[in-house]
Amino acid sequence: MARSVQIRPSNRLFAGRPVLVTFQCNHRCNSAYEYCDLLLNQGRYEMTRQEIRAVFGQLYDESIRFVLVQGGEPLLCPDLVDVLQDIFSRGLLLTLVSNGTRLTEDLEREFPALRLPLFISLDTAGV
Repeated sequence: MARSVQIRPSNRLFAGRPVLVTFQCNHRCNSAYEYCDLLLNQGRYEMTRQEIRAVFGQLYDESIRFVLVQGGEPLLCPDLVDVLQDIFSRGLLLTLVSNGTRLTEDLEREFPALRLPLFISLDTAGV
């Protein structure tokens, strides 16, 4: 009888395999930071919610457990909370990087249920 072996993220890390994914949920930004104005970001395709669910389902099956969510500016995504909930419900741990300009109290109320750390990027400070 074959025995099932669970692959843990720590085992993958020690084996030199990835455990973290950086996810650019969009390429749009409301900041004046030069990175956001790169020509390669203009007009690029952004995945649908269904495509995102499928990709993160596969990544979970490959033992990815941590997701760094950024953009552009992720808070410009109209369905960001739904997308984050989809990813979190797969068992992945999230961290969100934002410029914070679109942060609202309503959004902040959603984050604790997702155990979502929020990092504010100050790349445009002083520009």
